[in-house]
Amino acid sequence: MTQRPLRNPSDPRAARTRARIRGAILDAARTQDDLGDLTVAELCRRAEVHRVTFYGHFPTLDDAIADALTSLVDDLGAIDEERIREAIYPAELSQIYRAALDAQVAELARHREVYRRLFGADAAHAFTAALTDSLRERAQLAIDAFTAAGIEVPGAGDGIAARYLGAGIAAAFASFVASDEDDLPSAARRIAAQLPRWWPEGPAGS
Repeated sequence: MTQRPLRNPSDPRAARTRARIRGAILDAARTQDDLGDLTVAELCRRAEVHRVTFYGHFPTLDDAIADALTSLVDDLGAIDEERIREAIYPAELSQIYRAALDAQVAELARHREVYRRLFGADAAHAFTAALTDSLRERAQLAIDAFTAAGIEVPGAGDGIAARYLGAGIAAAFASFVASDEDDLPSAARRIAAQLPRWWPEGPAGS
């Protein structure tokens, strides 16, 4: 399991501090090619928090980076509930989730070197575990939506389907960032092609 923040996540003040740390990491990711040069001191300066405060929330810098970038990838996979309700056919739902996958692949490509390091030996445990958890949760929401639309999903009730999808997509993301693939639509299509047989096909060409 990934290490959890040391402070109570439900505490509003702690949540605000973590949000500042997360925001500072994402800001650094936008302005520099490799977060490998980021230090705790620089991060604390950007986030305007004390080092003691930082270590009260995260055991290591890698844990903080994993938390921030996992949240970013997770947010890109979020689907508005109203869009789900408005989708009449399973194929429409499939198209919505494919668009989210495209956005996630684009983010991974945008900061490929950063994600390579996170998937690498030094940080793999924290990041991969956190990313797999978030993808599993998103997968369960998708499964619930497909089930409500009349799709029979084996393993929907006991979580097997969601765990399978979460782990598989995380592994596919790791493979993608390890490559030099620059044809993002093609990469997203290859990932989508690995989805289980019960997953509805979207419109032609999606």
